[in-house]
Formats: sequence, C-alpha cells, structure tokens
Amino acid sequence: TLTTDTLSLNHVKEITANSAKEITGEHTLELNGISELNKELAEVLGEHKGFLMLDNVTDVTSSELESLTKNPTKLSLRSVKSLPLGGLTNLEKRENVTLRLFALKRLSEVKATRLSRLPIHIVLDSGSSLTTSTIEILERGPARFTIKDPDSVDPSVRRKISELDAKNITI
Repeated sequence: TLTTDTLSLNHVKEITANSAKEITGEHTLELNGISELNKELAEVLGEHKGFLMLDNVTDVTSSELESLTKNPTKLSLRSVKSLPLGGLTNLEKRENVTLRLFALKRLSEVKATRLSRLPIHIVLDSGSSLTTSTIEILERGPARFTIKDPDSVDPSVRRKISELDAKNITI
C-alpha cells in the first residue's frame, strides 16, 4: 500500500471498482485519464483518504459525488460542468477538505447559498461565473474560496469582495 507519495495513472482510461480497491490509500492518486464514473467505482474511490484527482470526469451524479466526498482530503473535478447539490451532504459534516473545480458555471443564488454553508475550502481555476450577488452570499458562510485566475474575475466582483472585506474569498 502506497501511503505518502503520488500514484499517477493518468494514462488509464478505465478502471474497475476491484482494481481501484488495490490503489486507494492516503497518497495522491491521479486518475485524470478516466472520463466516466459509475456508482460502484465512485464508492471505492470515495474510500481513498489522500488527494484524489479526477480532472477528466465531466459529469457526476448526486450519488457519485456523495460517494466521492466520503474520505478524500482533496478532490479535484476540474472538468465537471455542473455540481449536483444533492451530492454535497458528506461535505456538510467534514472540515479540512479541499474541492477543486475549474469554475462554477451557472452559479445560482441557491447553489451559492448551499456551497457557502460547507465548512470546506473550494478552489476555482476561474471566477468568471461569480457575480456581486453571489459574492454577498458566499461571503456569509464558513466555506473558504480561492480563485486561481485573477483575470477571470469581473472588476465589479473584485470591488465587492474588497468592499465586504470578505476574508473567506481569496483571489
């Protein structure tokens, strides 16, 4: 069992749940070649306790997301287009977890409210979907947000973050 390093299997396009059981642990597990999940695979990968990278997965169901967020300390889903709200329940009870996404496309006020209540760190590559009204919502909760690309954030949103002195939103 690998415990501290990185296991990079980005060349793997498909993996069975049984095979996945053999590679989970507490290390960084890179499975960026996988583009589709199923419930059984998501359940096994959710047992991984380290950093889990699934950056080529584009769609995730609520039950798959629920499974994936059980144990990993960091979960990267940078190709996921839409985050199902129903899959966030495990994250409501977990702290010291980082969820990395490319962007939150179509970030409604309902979704912003739900995300802001999570006691986790959410890293966004792009802040292009953030608006002044969603920033006001995100600023109120315990969730911490980091936006990696400062140029992706609208100037009015940057001003609002500054005005609110939003300590939980970093660009």
